[in-house]
Amino acid sequence: MQLTSILLDLPLDSEQYNLLFYGMLGVAIFTLILVIIYLMVGEEREETET
Repeated sequence: MQLTSILLDLPLDSEQYNLLFYGMLGVAIFTLILVIIYLMVGEEREETET
């Protein structure tokens, strides 16, 4: 609750909000791609073991 009030009090203009939004979106997409690659590599390892 305190964190949100601090964020709301920050004097951010729309450009900085867009930068923050796309930054977080980029991190989320990057993480998702990493997870997909990790799962694919894990499946390949299981196939080579058998």
